[in-house]
Amino acid sequence: NEVLDSFLTQGRQTAQQVGLKVVSTEYVTYPEPAAAICSYADEIQASLIVMGSHGYQGLAKLLIGSVSEQVFKQASQPVI
Repeated sequence: NEVLDSFLTQGRQTAQQVGLKVVSTEYVTYPEPAAAICSYADEIQASLIVMGSHGYQGLAKLLIGSVSEQVFKQASQPVI
């Protein structure tokens, strides 16, 4: 998706302009993606995890769960 790629590129450039080191990746591992994301963040010594969410609500969130929410609960780093 060109819009998403442009948004991510602009965010990466802005962060780098203020002196932040940016490592970005699309990282999915099943059956436990949250644990894999947290492990990877620890491995690269990340100081912050930034991730998106599909915004499931109600019954869908209860049944499906939220990887973002699991990462927020498990991560050693702040998550936004």
